[in-house]
Amino acid sequence: MNPGITDKPESSDQQQHNQKSAGLGGERIGVRTPFRCRISILHEAIGKVETTTRDISDGGVYLLFNRNPAPSVGEVLQAQVLDLPGGDGPLLQLQVVRSDPEGLGLKFI
Repeated sequence: MNPGITDKPESSDQQQHNQKSAGLGGERIGVRTPFRCRISILHEAIGKVETTTRDISDGGVYLLFNRNPAPSVGEVLQAQVLDLPGGDGPLLQLQVVRSDPEGLGLKFI
């Protein structure tokens, strides 16, 4: 079993949220898959911060992030997956589409 993927079933709240809008007026692209990995994000307001993903889909990723300040909905940041077998991943551009007390929903752009 991949250590980054959990086999914990989604709650009914999580399933219901999967069927709702992804934010910024767009519909969710793909199904969320629980996935934990370390990721580095870079944004002018917060600098460079390491955090953890909660889940991923074809359209984006949810990061556990409960720090202030946090990037606002609509803002773009850079992210890089850390600790991959071949080294760190490529630098990606992501847009914040959702913010809640636990973290940030980001869309791949």
